[in-house]
Amino acid sequence: MSRNETALLNIETCSHGKKNDGGFTAVIEGAEFSFPACGRYHKATLDKYEVDAKWLEEQRVAEERRERLALARAARRG
Repeated sequence: MSRNETALLNIETCSHGKKNDGGFTAVIEGAEFSFPACGRYHKATLDKYEVDAKWLEEQRVAEERRERLALARAARRG
């Protein structure tokens, strides 16, 4: 992760082992959530849920773009 971003965590299965049937598959780290199959509230933390792979890819692409932009700015300045 870069730039102090808050991770998006994959919550396809809750920490109690129940399958997520709530229509969403990822939430921001630190968010509280619930879905009908479990009915209990959970807190999205890195010790219980893995970082969403799609979010990681978006962060990688964004970092590449920031690096290219920095190079372009440096080239313009001479």
